[in-house]
Amino acid sequence: MKRTRFFFLCLLISILSYGTAFSAVTVIPDQSIANQFTRHTVTGITTMLPQLPDVTGYPGASYLTIGDIDGDGVKEIICTSGVGLDGDAYTSGDGAVAIFKRNGTGLDNWTQAVINQTFAFANETVLRDMDNDGDMDIMVMDNFILGWYLCGSGGIYWLENLGGNILQPSNWVKHTIYIEPADSGSCPCSPIGKGTCNSKVTSYHRARFVDLDGDGDEDFVTTKNHMWNWQWRYDTLPYLWMEWFRKESDGSFSGPYQIGNGGGFLFDMADIDGDGDLDIVAPQFFIYKAGFARFPAGDPRGDSLIWYENPGQVALAANPNLAWNRYVIDNEWTSPNTIGKANEAIFADIDNDGALEIVVTNHNHQQYSSYSGSPLRYWPAGVYYFEIPANPKTLYPNQWTPISIDVSDPNLDPNDHDAVLADVYGVDRDFNDYNGQGSPGMVRAQDINGDGFPDLLVPGDGKGKLYYYESSGSTSSELKFKRAVLYGDVGCMPGEAKFDDIDGDGDIDVVAAIYDTRAVKDLNLPTTSASIFIFEKHAPCNNIPAALETITAEDGSTWERVNLPGFGSKYNVSVVAMCPFQGSLYALTRNDQTGFELWKTSCDGWTRVTVPEFTQNDFYGWLKPGFLSQPIDRKFNLKQNQWGDMIEFKGKLYVAIASGYQGGQMYGSIGLEIWSFDGEYWLPVVSKSKSVVAAGKGTLTALSSCANNDGTRTATLSDSTKAWTANQWAGGVLEVEGTFSDGTKGLRLFNIVSNTATVLTVQENEKADVDEYTICTEHKIACDPGRPAYNVPAIATGAKYRIWKGTTASGFGEMWNKSIVDFEILNNELYATIGLNYEDGGRVWKTSDGVNWTPSSAYSFGRFHGYDPNGNPTGFCLLPGLESRNGSPVSSSVTKLIKSS
Repeated sequence: MKRTRFFFLCLLISILSYGTAFSAVTVIPDQSIANQFTRHTVTGITTMLPQLPDVTGYPGASYLTIGDIDGDGVKEIICTSGVGLDGDAYTSGDGAVAIFKRNGTGLDNWTQAVINQTFAFANETVLRDMDNDGDMDIMVMDNFILGWYLCGSGGIYWLENLGGNILQPSNWVKHTIYIEPADSGSCPCSPIGKGTCNSKVTSYHRARFVDLDGDGDEDFVTTKNHMWNWQWRYDTLPYLWMEWFRKESDGSFSGPYQIGNGGGFLFDMADIDGDGDLDIVAPQFFIYKAGFARFPAGDPRGDSLIWYENPGQVALAANPNLAWNRYVIDNEWTSPNTIGKANEAIFADIDNDGALEIVVTNHNHQQYSSYSGSPLRYWPAGVYYFEIPANPKTLYPNQWTPISIDVSDPNLDPNDHDAVLADVYGVDRDFNDYNGQGSPGMVRAQDINGDGFPDLLVPGDGKGKLYYYESSGSTSSELKFKRAVLYGDVGCMPGEAKFDDIDGDGDIDVVAAIYDTRAVKDLNLPTTSASIFIFEKHAPCNNIPAALETITAEDGSTWERVNLPGFGSKYNVSVVAMCPFQGSLYALTRNDQTGFELWKTSCDGWTRVTVPEFTQNDFYGWLKPGFLSQPIDRKFNLKQNQWGDMIEFKGKLYVAIASGYQGGQMYGSIGLEIWSFDGEYWLPVVSKSKSVVAAGKGTLTALSSCANNDGTRTATLSDSTKAWTANQWAGGVLEVEGTFSDGTKGLRLFNIVSNTATVLTVQENEKADVDEYTICTEHKIACDPGRPAYNVPAIATGAKYRIWKGTTASGFGEMWNKSIVDFEILNNELYATIGLNYEDGGRVWKTSDGVNWTPSSAYSFGRFHGYDPNGNPTGFCLLPGLESRNGSPVSSSVTKLIKSS
């Protein structure tokens, strides 16, 4: 079996309603609402998505509690790990509890301290003063939902705070409130577990504190599931209970006292019947037999959602074991909109009418079973809510109707993986493990945008996405939400997420645990990387910043200046492209120091966008310093992104930047770059970083035929360690690290003409339309009149090199494709025009999927001065006195595309 079969991180959605009857809910995907959050890392990955090597973080990160433990006014985060720090679900007794303490005022610097790792499978925690000594202790609910696989004992514990350094394990003393006793029965453990199991293999997930017997002390309500009974004796014994523990005068707890059969999962408490005390709403996940077969109609073990009526303090003080009346809310045989395997239920005023509703998430899987005689699946998966009727004790099922908030396609083909990935709650952690994985997980409801309607937070659990639902209010007949993904990575298994003002600035942020942030998610190996993120919410943009300057144009229109000159930098000399995308306006600059910068604004000012290997990379090579005076001489090249463009195509923002300087010389250009952004991730589309492979990297071991006027235009560069196939690099570009005479580092670029097993034949290509000698020593490149000459560095044996080749490489594999001037969409295809190619000419390229590009035209549209590149007469454009232009392209740049009828 796969380890992940056992991890029901039950992320459930509970919606609380007030009495207004809405017949429908509309959810609109809108990724732009995620712009109001900035992600910070508490522990784990800091990249947008996992990358190798894996970052350990806090393996097994699952359940979260947030509060000020040490009383210093700054909140800490408590997180449990059921599988322990080795990430292995089959290791017994190493479940962990960790505290994360913030360092300084920012949200990116935290100290991680594991204070205990002796639990069977640590679940939710409660932060409260358990011993009345004035400091905060930690209550821990223990054992996994399928605890019989490890023979762990269900238990409830608390960690006593001794008042010292909260980050030291010695400051915390473990005490037992209750541990499930063994009885005489036994069953075999899983193949991985040892020995035999018995009735001790229960699981506790949650506790709610309330004074049930009226003695002034807070007791607590909990629920457990009995995996031995469910797995082996489900036909004869109950296996789910609601219980409570009474606090005694000496501070200890007695119990458990049985409330009733049923529940077992993430419950909540509120006054359902209006009599002034707190009742229980309890979801049931195991509504089927261990053989994945339905219970018969009328069997209470098949109820998806139930509630228990509190008998009152007087009755419970007289008889703690008094059974609470049990009522059915949803059952798969009778429900008009069955929810299936319920996971969590919470109360919230979801429709802002002053009365609570019940918000519920299920935990279903799209795959059919293979155990029972007929195909069975519990589907769809999603989030629902129930209005609480005036008399909740009668008329079942007529008055309880689940209203779908956001659910999967009920007709989803479980074997169509693309459709599963595209489905809102299609399980992508394990496409086929219907018995162990499920989606969604837990749910939280809180009004964080101030409109009076609760917003929702739903981790997908088996769906690798963390969803934020922003309420858009209501009409007379429907509730409205916008949905955005705060974090998404296939198979990442988001754990608990919470709303909390973690930084104390008045805005409600999101804190989330992501169970699996490995770059490669092998479900048969321990999960050795997990992360905790904070999504910091920014104040809503109620007022656009005042204009910095206002002018009136000749036609009477008014214009406002909205940015500082150059966005605060004198080197941002122009904006070459602007594009709206997902609620933000993006601006691409020409920067004569760094080449380009990318900026964006949603409404509250401009921020610079930084993307490793893109905005933080140098695409312009290195030329010898001192060939021009300041400010242009910045040690590097004349870096001018004088042409570039941006466009939205098929739901992504495409950004193209130029590499190079105006004129018939290279000036260190490596060719244009294109990157895409889907609202979450930046990815290279056309980039040298995308095409370089291990076989194309190494160190030069020999050079020859690379002197000026040496009788051959090409040179040969060798790497004796290689075993290339003949001409596998022909047509590619070679980049070599060089050195100037003053010791400054530089880069050289060459066209690769051919290769043998160990030798590259290369051609210098610094000047357009000139058949140059390939020179390995430092030398000067004379340029067009009015443009500065420059030196290129020397290369020698021992120099590092790399090769890129193909249309996914910079410049579509041609370094003279210096820039993209214009993007345009026609017939669902994206077209791009080439600029500043004085060697071959301008060209148009196109793509239908945004990934694979092909030429749409010939270079220079097939027109060349006097003679084509092969020396054949063209019959046109031969200008008297300019015979040196023979063979040169007529069109070096394509400056604009216009759609026409």
